[in-house]
Amino acid sequence: KQASHALVILILKKSQKVGRRLNAKKAVAIKRPKLRRALLLHCAGSDVQDIFDVLPETGNAKEYEKAEEALTRHFVTQVNVPYERHMFREMAQNENETIDQFAIRLRRVVNRVSERPGRQDRRESKGHFARDPKCPAKGKECSKCHQKGHFAVVCKTKKTLDTGRKKHIKCTSRKTTKKLYAYGSTTPLTVIGTFTADVNVADRHVTTEFTVIEGKGEPLLGRKTATELGVLKLQIPEQFVNSVTDRVARHKVLFQGIGKLKEYQMKLHIDPQVRPVAQSVRRTAFSLRGKIEEKLDELLREDIIEKVDGPTPWVNPVVVVPKANGEVRLCVDMRCANKAIIRERHPIPTIDEILQDMQEGGVFSKLDLKWGYHQIELSEESRSITTFVTHKGLFRYKRLMFGISSAPEKYQQVIQQVLQDCSGTANISDDIIIYGSDQGEHDKRLEKVLTRLEERGLTLNKDKCVFDMPKLTFMGLLLSNRGIGPTEEKVRAVVEAREPQNVTEVKSFLGLVNFNARFIPDLATVAEPMRRLAKRGVPFVFGPEQQESFRELKRRLAQAETLSYFDRDAKTKIVCDASPVGLGAILLQEHKGEDRVICYASRGLTEVERRYSQTEKEALAVVWSCERFHVYLYGRQFELWTDHKPLECIYSARSRPSARIERWVLRLQPYSFTVKYLPGHLNVADSLSRLTKIGEMKSGSIAEDYVSFVAKTTIPRAMNSREIEEIVLRELLRMTELPLRPWQDIAIDFMGPLPSGDYVFAATDYYSRYVEVTTAKRNTAEVAIKSLENMFATRGLPWTRRMCPADLMFRRKLRTKLPELRENVRLDEEMRDKDREKEKMKGYADKRRNAKESNLSEGDKVLLKQQRINKWTTTFESQLYQITMRTTNYNCIVVARKNGQLSPPRDFIQIHFYRGTLPRDFANIEDTVWLMLRRTGLSLRGRLCSNDTAIGCNKNTKPSQAKTH
Repeated sequence: KQASHALVILILKKSQKVGRRLNAKKAVAIKRPKLRRALLLHCAGSDVQDIFDVLPETGNAKEYEKAEEALTRHFVTQVNVPYERHMFREMAQNENETIDQFAIRLRRVVNRVSERPGRQDRRESKGHFARDPKCPAKGKECSKCHQKGHFAVVCKTKKTLDTGRKKHIKCTSRKTTKKLYAYGSTTPLTVIGTFTADVNVADRHVTTEFTVIEGKGEPLLGRKTATELGVLKLQIPEQFVNSVTDRVARHKVLFQGIGKLKEYQMKLHIDPQVRPVAQSVRRTAFSLRGKIEEKLDELLREDIIEKVDGPTPWVNPVVVVPKANGEVRLCVDMRCANKAIIRERHPIPTIDEILQDMQEGGVFSKLDLKWGYHQIELSEESRSITTFVTHKGLFRYKRLMFGISSAPEKYQQVIQQVLQDCSGTANISDDIIIYGSDQGEHDKRLEKVLTRLEERGLTLNKDKCVFDMPKLTFMGLLLSNRGIGPTEEKVRAVVEAREPQNVTEVKSFLGLVNFNARFIPDLATVAEPMRRLAKRGVPFVFGPEQQESFRELKRRLAQAETLSYFDRDAKTKIVCDASPVGLGAILLQEHKGEDRVICYASRGLTEVERRYSQTEKEALAVVWSCERFHVYLYGRQFELWTDHKPLECIYSARSRPSARIERWVLRLQPYSFTVKYLPGHLNVADSLSRLTKIGEMKSGSIAEDYVSFVAKTTIPRAMNSREIEEIVLRELLRMTELPLRPWQDIAIDFMGPLPSGDYVFAATDYYSRYVEVTTAKRNTAEVAIKSLENMFATRGLPWTRRMCPADLMFRRKLRTKLPELRENVRLDEEMRDKDREKEKMKGYADKRRNAKESNLSEGDKVLLKQQRINKWTTTFESQLYQITMRTTNYNCIVVARKNGQLSPPRDFIQIHFYRGTLPRDFANIEDTVWLMLRRTGLSLRGRLCSNDTAIGCNKNTKPSQAKTH
């Protein structure tokens, strides 16, 4: 036993192989894990026990395996995998080394990198290529699992499952990275591993992979495996197939080719004041020209377009868009032509207007008009404006086309006129929905619509038509006999969305959620943390509050309930409420003694509205909810329930409210309602106010009160903001010295980009203030150098000493017989006078501002000013900078962080000298609150004042004991 115990100690301290420790463990003749754990720690010594006491995940006193794993993780040296792989690739066989010895040495290095066996199946190794035609296993059948594509040596099926046994056989599972989700949940299940097994049902045999998860419950068989075994059979009822087949057979013409509306030609109203534009052709790639020609031939055969011969005032370019299936779509750029087309303002119905008539819908069908716009013929005088140019010449449309500004409204009007006396029918553009309370009513309405479309010459797209469905997806909503719900695709898009990484992704996610806003009762409050990130000027920090909002939005949409259809004869109620950040409202209707939800609505409060009192917020919620559900409430009596009792008096006839609420009362005059009080615990819309982050508001309030208390305590009452500003050190004004002559010193800068995409390069002469401007395509140094060379060549003046060689030689002016022109120095004297006036102005300004010369030099540690975002933004950044360079005219300096990264040049007014050292807990606001004089008071987060003085106190000290640093 003593030899065994010594062996355990030696292995724990020296060995680096798990296998050797396991062999040592077996040498100890003790079976009970509790005694083995105690013996291991006793024999290891007090030093090892001290280390073991602070190790994580050591288990309880009866778990020997966890204790051994904890010690292994601590004592075994970590392996540098990239280095070991490099050494493995550099290994070569020694001169006196055999092949077996070299192979053992190779495997020793491999085992240091990974604990997996050295031999793995070739399909998962890097030397094997997917779908390699030369793979020897291609087409071969495995003798174990009887599947093709691999050999039995590398087969993942280690054992065969005997389905005749009453008890399960434990299989060795493999680790996996798969993620499984329960239906309607956003939290992944805990996956233990996977294993492969054979499953037999009668004479059918399937080898499939099983996934093991934590927990207890009945085993679940996947849809694919159940279908292959014949346990699950998916088939369409024969009655349904016969019904669809009979309809298609009775209306064959409806599903053939592209129709044309009979006895109708659409006229486009063109403004004669707009001048026609003939644009040039846009060259297309040679690889697409063949497909373009095929598309043009197809449109010519279907009598949709026609060739143009002769002059035409309008010519529009064509844009070729490749499709995913390899075809192309021809799109005509009608932006110039649309300026001349006068739109016809026909209203397009909203989805709410269509849904309000479907309260008795039980069976649904949806029809899709094939190439809908192309079934409407254009009049002869309206075709010229649709002319487009390709590499094959000029063509023009004979039918209505996409891109015309008046097409959507006019097309909606035409289809509504075709279906105007068909009950139970509605359309949005080329999508037509037919519904009925039962199968018989639905069939009558559908047959009438099909007959009407056939009589008018329209055709349908058979592949997109759906008949006799108990539930149907229409305009992004799932319609059924139970009500309205979100579609599975929309819910999946939100649930499977990854965490946003920037502001653009935040806006995209909120857009997905807002599409289903009618199903989320408190969207404005739940999404408030994420909506804050979408505001301009707010830094992107996706913290715990945003993560919780992100998960909550997913959960609420995944568990969204089905809404009911609106019934014009039922009793209607509005329940509204207001929170500190948003408004919420619920539209209810009474059906068979119970209230059913018709629609949820919510919106966030603006910055001004958040400063309203709670009563004003509740009153605003009443106004907004009535206007939000205007199409449901106008012209009918309804009840308005609120959990704010003062609203009963405010919206009564005898109230005398404030001016703001009185204006809201005037906005509510068109509605007929009765305000009723509903206690908060019974208000279903009260979740808006209940979900507010109260802890966050308390924290902000305490911090604000603390700052106010310290400011009042430390700043003398007699000292006003003007006096504080006067004692703060200000930098002297820096003026540009006037050059001796024009074009000696200039200032240059880029401006742009302009709407055209160009940049403006400007150069200003410091002497005359003359500005020279040029345009450029880029704002690069090469462009600036080229522009300056041109300016110097045209505007620069040769410089001279203004003395001839003879005058320099004899030190006097020589008289000659040549006429002379005396130099006019008056202009230069005027410029000098202006410069002297500027010097006087500078002196007055420096005296008034109490400005002094800056003593900053290279190597000094300084603090930088930062832009103010909100009232919590500090004046200076918390990080220290060091001056690395100072310009010759002392107007600008360059500072660097500790990591050596340079900051853009700053003015002295943005930089303040720092004397002393920052405290260790400078960034930890919970431990220390540092306060700084700004203009009139103090600011949070430990910055120093511009006069190098800050007032600070620890949270454990009283304000009266605050020290000056």
